[in-house]
Amino acid sequence: MAFIVVWRLKPKMFVFLVLSILISTIGWFFPSFPQFIAGYASGWIFWLSGLLLAWKVKPSSQMELSCPLISYILLFHATNHFLTGKSILIGLGFNNSFASFVNFSDLTILPICILIICEITQRYFDGFIYLRLICFLIPIFHIIWLIANGSVLQDPQSLVASLFTITAIILIKYETSVNILKKVTFMGRISYAFYLLHMPIAILMHKYFPWQGTGFSFSLGLLIWLCITILLSSFLELVMQPKIKQYYLN
Repeated sequence: MAFIVVWRLKPKMFVFLVLSILISTIGWFFPSFPQFIAGYASGWIFWLSGLLLAWKVKPSSQMELSCPLISYILLFHATNHFLTGKSILIGLGFNNSFASFVNFSDLTILPICILIICEITQRYFDGFIYLRLICFLIPIFHIIWLIANGSVLQDPQSLVASLFTITAIILIKYETSVNILKKVTFMGRISYAFYLLHMPIAILMHKYFPWQGTGFSFSLGLLIWLCITILLSSFLELVMQPKIKQYYLN
């Protein structure tokens, strides 16, 4: 609902973005600050970045579009698994064990998120080539740091992230048509509600699902979780949101 308010009022987005970054930063360096507020501010940075692209950058007129989508997806997972931002902050002596699930340290995955959205929506801006370079340099420098410390093979998560990075570099010239994403447009339409609901519903399923402990019960629970999450997400995004949006338009 807050997103709709922002979309309707169209405030000065730069000020709004800076405010979100400030709250996110305070939340990490001052653990006594309400972490759920800092967490939402951190998530808003990602959403506002996408909104700025939609409002400020016009899409290209190119009809057929392809990009190294597989490489980018691998790069996203590599950056996400490395936890580069958290590693840097902890290395500098700034740890926050109370941080929200989404927090200031997650901003190191923001560049690759923006890159993927830009490529898919054909929105390019001055300095785009540097954005692409940064997306590759973040995990590459993390690998160099791990090698220098002799710890690249000690952590399975870092090892997998390193393999993702290497594969992403190898596949950089392999381009995929973004039209393939049209096959999952339905999930895209309900993705934010799905993101919000999937974890709470999973926790409830884990706590209250009566049959547990077998492969069959897990598969059944997974299917029920998926159905419930998709149904509720569809209701919120496809039924409730349009009604609320129409109310604001009137």
